[in-house]
Formats: sequence, structure tokens, C-alpha cells
Amino acid sequence: MAANSIITKLANIFQSPSYADRIPEATRQAIKKNGFGNMGVYSQNQLNDIYGALINTISKQNIYSFKYSGIDIERYNKGFITHGDVIIDTFIDVADVTAIPTPINAEGDNSGVTTVDPYVIKWANIKTGYYQGDYSLHYHVTTMEDLVKKAFISDSNMTSFVAQCRAVLPESLKLDRYLIFRNLLAADVIYKVTKDFEVALPDPDRLVFSQEDAMNIISTIKTYSESLENNTAVYNRLGATSNTEKEFRVLFINKGIYNALKTSLKNVYHNEIDFGVGRIEEIPDFGETASTSGQFASIVDERGLMLYDTLRPYEWTIFNGAGPIYWNTFLNYRGKIFYALHRNAVRFTLSEKSA
Repeated sequence: MAANSIITKLANIFQSPSYADRIPEATRQAIKKNGFGNMGVYSQNQLNDIYGALINTISKQNIYSFKYSGIDIERYNKGFITHGDVIIDTFIDVADVTAIPTPINAEGDNSGVTTVDPYVIKWANIKTGYYQGDYSLHYHVTTMEDLVKKAFISDSNMTSFVAQCRAVLPESLKLDRYLIFRNLLAADVIYKVTKDFEVALPDPDRLVFSQEDAMNIISTIKTYSESLENNTAVYNRLGATSNTEKEFRVLFINKGIYNALKTSLKNVYHNEIDFGVGRIEEIPDFGETASTSGQFASIVDERGLMLYDTLRPYEWTIFNGAGPIYWNTFLNYRGKIFYALHRNAVRFTLSEKSA
């Protein structure tokens, strides 16, 4: 099954930052070990050239800095963990039922002995999930007063530049936490069921579905969504008998796919499509894995999205006033991320329809 070309076309349009390029290898390996699994980087010589040009600037220059804009993942943050490591979820499943035992001997026969044993213990049906999901991120920027000051005509302009350099640190953290969260949504480990749609674009150069395909995708997603309302052991990895009410169901969907579906139904300027969920989150893509798996959407239980802080974003600055004057600004963060395995989830993919 080959991923549908529309996924690649949309990825080329949105050009979202790459998970592999942004998240350090050690961090990615730590996340992968715990169950989960095109931006340029300047060389030191290139940085020297940039700063060399900066300190010799004699005319006006405008300074811009990175500002993160994306999905607010803090709504899924479950709080701060002060100590400990492994998180354990214990799910008490539906109880078994058996027929009431019937005595095999009538009263008075064999001293009234029956098959009923009041001392037999029947354990509760308990399923347990274990989670670790640790990751840590560290950011650091150094600004030197005697070099940076040469580029500005006033101390206030220089300090504003330094402030912007520092302000990029928390914005960078928000971006990278989002990329890690996006990677979670594409992880095989949280899905027990994947529904694939074989579609063909009516015109390879137009990002629009046929009306028939669009209606089938929407109807099928809504059917899967509403099936989660009922108690079922089919849609969660733990195999627990669990249900997800509409208010907790979240559809994460590729922004371009969603737009194409609305366009196909001529619904662009009307109400949002009813997928039978409590909330729709539009995202640019599901990361690098979507280009091979074809994933374009997933329905998850927002209670199952587990983001915890083990070290809240902590920023501090070291100022060296003796000798070369410089500021070292640091930002550290540590957290946990995983999906509760007793919560339901369904993944949706696109593949090319065979000729």
C-alpha cells in the first residue's frame, strides 16, 4: 500500500519544520526507547561571517526574531510531577458473569454437600499500563556586549537585540514540544485500528477529492467516531472495555486534506464538517511518518493524551562583568509524553487507488 500522493503534495506546500532536524538525536532516541517513536544550520565559520557583517553595519538595520505559531498543546498538559519515574494506569475492566451454582445433592443426601465453595476467590479483571516517556530539552545563547554594541547606535537598541535573542529560547521550546507531540500522534504504539482510504485525485495537479470520495471519507470517519461512544475493547491497545464520549473525542486532521474535503462538498464558506467529535484540531501534517504511512487524520481521547512536566521551563542568565562582558542565557525543560493505552484511538490513512 503506497501513501497517496496528496500527502506529499500538501507536505511540500506547508513545509512544516522537521522533527528529525529540530529534536536532538539523543532526545529522539530517548523518546523512541520509551515507546515512540528543512531547516538549515549554520556552521561556526558561517556564524563568524554573519557576526562579522553585523558588527560592521553602519546603516539602519531591522532585527527580527522567531515567533512560534501553532497548536496550543497546553490544553493536553496534565500537570507537574514532583518525584518518581514510571506512571502506572490500572484499569478495572468489566466483571465476568457465571451461572449461579446448583447443588448436586438434595438436602439430606451426603450430609448436604454441594458444589458451592464460599472460600473460592474471584479476582477482579485488572489491566495495567506502564508509562515512562521521558525527554529533556536544553537551549543556550551567548551575547557579548563589546561585539554586539558596535552594531548599534544606542545602548537601548543593543539591549533590545539581546532581549530578542533571549526571547527566542521559549519560542523554540514551544515549537519543539509541538513537534514531539505531533510525532506522538503518528506513533504506531497508540493505535490498534487503522482505516485506509484508497482514492485517486480527479486531476493530479489539483488538490481536491471527487465528491464521492469526500462523502465516503467523512461518513466513514463519523461512523468510527460514533462507534467509540459505545463500550468496546477493539480500539485501545490495552484491550480494555472502554468508551469515549463525544466531548472527549478530538479529530486531528491535516489542514490541507480538511480544506480539500470542504472544497469537494462546496462547504468552504459554511459550517464546519460534522465528524461526530467534540473538537477538530487542524495541523499541517503528521510529520515525516505521514509521507510513508499516508496518515492524514486520527481520532483520540483527549484524556489519553498525557503531557506532564517534570521540570517546568526554567530560564536563567549568567552575566560576566569582569573581562569580556557577556550574557549566557539558558533554558531547560524536562517532561513526559505518552498516550494512555486504555483510551480509544483510530488512525486514518490515504493510499493510491490502483488503476
